[in-house]
Amino acid sequence: MKSLFNNKYRFFIDVETTGFDPMRNDIVSLAMIVTDIDGTEIGEFYETCRPEFNKFYSTEAEEIHGFKRSELEKFQTPRELCKKLLWFLNDFRVEKIRMNF
Repeated sequence: MKSLFNNKYRFFIDVETTGFDPMRNDIVSLAMIVTDIDGTEIGEFYETCRPEFNKFYSTEAEEIHGFKRSELEKFQTPRELCKKLLWFLNDFRVEKIRMNF
């Protein structure tokens, strides 16, 4: 889980994908926990989405995230997930973020 820092909040992000190659595989779920600077949880986000290019699907990734390939087709589009994520982040008035990898 990676953490994004700004002056007021910490964002912890977990992403599940159809495989382990970022150039070929797609996101199937995105989770985020937001804490204040002291570590108190103040927000939570979790959404799933169907892959845009469902031809690259790893059975190893399925074992990790537990979504069957047939289930993915019922999930919302990546665009819908992004809209929900932007609405969620809007509550925190994120101005700039320093990535810490």
